[in-house]
Parts: sequence; structure tokens; C-alpha cells
Amino acid sequence: MLKRMVAASVGVLAILASAVVGFYSIQAMGEFKDPNASFAFAALESFSLCSIAALMLWLGIRSAGFARTGRSQSRTGWVRAILLGVGSFLPGFVFSMPLTVIWSRYEWPGDGQAVLGAMAVSAYIGMGVVVICLAVLLKKKISRNVVLENTPPQND
Repeated sequence: MLKRMVAASVGVLAILASAVVGFYSIQAMGEFKDPNASFAFAALESFSLCSIAALMLWLGIRSAGFARTGRSQSRTGWVRAILLGVGSFLPGFVFSMPLTVIWSRYEWPGDGQAVLGAMAVSAYIGMGVVVICLAVLLKKKISRNVVLENTPPQND
């Protein structure tokens, strides 16, 4: 019973946080109209915010489903592989940030905006992690499907 209550509260919080991040992602799409902002950075910002909002919504719905039924539904579909791959952006971004901040402070000493350069580099590292994780997870999913299709049925 305690697990279901915790799952319900996590689900509600994740859905509310998804709405907040979704609102900010819609506002971030306004940077495409700004001639001073680069297209690549605006696209990266919009993609990262939209992916975070989608993942939080997915987590909230899954947690609320567990709270309602008491059973977890293990899925091994394409959607799970894609969402996990896209969700790897945030850990790639966050874990690379300390190293890129140290690098930017070394590269541009005394510059107060050196951290912005570090954020851009960390964002590109996060996108690289997304590409690598998507490739690995989708390759794993494809190979698992090939193995399952080529396995002969057992007659017991």
C-alpha cells in the first residue's frame, strides 16, 4: 500500500512538472524568431525541453497506472527504447557540466560569461549521448526481435 501511495504522489508531481516544463518549452520556441539567436542552439533548447516534458509525462502516467492497479507493466517496445534514448540527454548534460565549466574557466580566464560556453558544449555532449544511446538501444531492440522471430516454436 505504501508503494502505491508513493507512486501516486510521484506520478502527480511528474505530471505537474511536465506541464511546467511544457510551458517553458513553448516559450523557448519563440527564440526561432529572434535573429540574434543561433538556429542550432534554439533547436537544441527546444528539443531538450520538449524531451524532458515528454519523459516526465511518461513517468507520471506510468506511476499513476501503478498506483491505480498495483502492477507494473513491463514493456519492451520501440517507444521505451526511444524514450530512454532521448531521456539520456539530461544525464549527459548534467554529468559533463562540471568538466566543461572547468575547461571554460581555463580557456577564458576572467570572463564572466565563460559558463555559457560550457553550457553549449555540455548541450552538444548531451546530444551526442542521445545519439549513442538511441543507436545502442535500437540495435539491441532490433537484434532481440530477430532472435525472437528466428526461434522455432516449442511443442510440449
